[in-house]
Amino acid sequence: MNIPRKPIETGNFIADAIDAAEEIRDPLDELVEKCATDVSAPFESDNVALLADLKARNPGQFERIRMRLREKKVRMGELEKLISRHNRTEETSPSGSPLEFDVIEMWPDPVNGELLFNEIVALIRRHMVLPPLAAEAIAMWIIFSHTHDIWSISPRLAFVSPEKRCGKTTALSIIQQLVPKPLPASNITAAALFRSISLCSPTLIIDEADTFLRGNDELRGILNSGHNRSQARVIRTTGEDHTPATFCTWAPVSIAMIGNLPDTLNDRSIVINLKRKMPRDKVERFRLDRVAHFEKLRRMICRWTADNTHKFSSWDGSVPEALHDRAADNWRPLLAIADAIGGKCSSLAREAAATLTGIDDEGSVGVLLLRDIRSIFGATNESCLPTTVILDRLWEMESRPWPEYRNEKPITASQLAKLLKPFGIKPASKRFGNDENAKGYSKEGFDDAISRYLPLGTVTPSQVNEINELQRNQVVTPITLVTVKTEKKPNENNGRDGVTAKLGDKRDEALTSMQVGQQASYHRSGRKRMQF
Repeated sequence: MNIPRKPIETGNFIADAIDAAEEIRDPLDELVEKCATDVSAPFESDNVALLADLKARNPGQFERIRMRLREKKVRMGELEKLISRHNRTEETSPSGSPLEFDVIEMWPDPVNGELLFNEIVALIRRHMVLPPLAAEAIAMWIIFSHTHDIWSISPRLAFVSPEKRCGKTTALSIIQQLVPKPLPASNITAAALFRSISLCSPTLIIDEADTFLRGNDELRGILNSGHNRSQARVIRTTGEDHTPATFCTWAPVSIAMIGNLPDTLNDRSIVINLKRKMPRDKVERFRLDRVAHFEKLRRMICRWTADNTHKFSSWDGSVPEALHDRAADNWRPLLAIADAIGGKCSSLAREAAATLTGIDDEGSVGVLLLRDIRSIFGATNESCLPTTVILDRLWEMESRPWPEYRNEKPITASQLAKLLKPFGIKPASKRFGNDENAKGYSKEGFDDAISRYLPLGTVTPSQVNEINELQRNQVVTPITLVTVKTEKKPNENNGRDGVTAKLGDKRDEALTSMQVGQQASYHRSGRKRMQF
């Protein structure tokens, strides 16, 4: 610390030295004395920096000053947070690099849209093994990213796969070479996300999302908010006075991850399901040191979009009827671009929309449960079913999550009720046959939810198989045999309540010989069976 000294002015050396020493004042001593009348003084930015410097240079002296400040009633907990924050900023600020982007030089001549589209598709297929019509969808999204700010909806382009080495990073690398202002990231925080978008409106290219997106509600919420332009804002406080401010989240986003996207993000995305290529699949390895031809394509895309943007504002083309509302919103910008390109692109775009949207479109786990319960009621032709019968049928659906719903154990009655509650469906006590009342569900109670959340007349292949299997094997337990009385008390049934205990304890005793064989086969399969 450089402390100015008063120059010696007299001839008496000793007297002048004493006078100079009296003039030397330690800024930290002054700060402590100032706290007697102003306890907020240490919180000023200059004083925080002074204390942070002392803590780094001389921890012992800092501890003495800290004790003196505490005696002056200074809130040291809050002050030390500011000191730590100052030190972190000093440590990290030199290592970061500012966001920089190449300026796209527009292609000088008019561009034929159909030839451009075909060339992008061919380039993508050269390097990737993709599902049918996925290359066309990717090409349309790349062009969309150059026109992003004229739309009201920003569909995310997502690449998902069951395992690594399926081509996700290659897909993002190709996109990075063709979109405007690409900002690649293999990890990003919520704050960095919305601040980056507000600062420079990049095209976000997020890889390895499975390593940081799951369980991160804040980050997922920000990605969701950027889907709709009218809602693409987050509010945060800024500055020392914590002034509320809005930050923009409106930007094109492409994302890749292992496993399924979160439901809400999946609903806002055009999803490309990737698989690991087979030995017979011949593709050219993508190399970052050989991307000169990408720059030409990017310049041509920029020119074509500049010449054709005026066509999009008046577009009112058709959207495949099979698409639900959110899917139609996602595809509308891409279909408009395809119509502006013309030729075969228009029909290919609609075929791609119908094909890709139909892949793995089961919806949320709640909607999946509605589908399966609909199939159970359809197989029994009963108007009411006990909870235990519904659970039995769910446990036998091996292609569904119900046999190992939580911790490798089948779904329980309480978990079933919790999933159905948001749809307004609740269990009720009902009389089945001539026996006592038991908890169960009526078919009528599902009608409203099924009509709202399941398209009319749609039955997935797995549902057909489940229904056929139920009908063919007659595995639905006769209702009159379900509610058998038992004299066991609730505490003798491993925590089961009295009603459900009555439903299950002697059920096996009433099974026919054919059903007993089926039940034995069920247990031999190794599935854990829950008790109620």
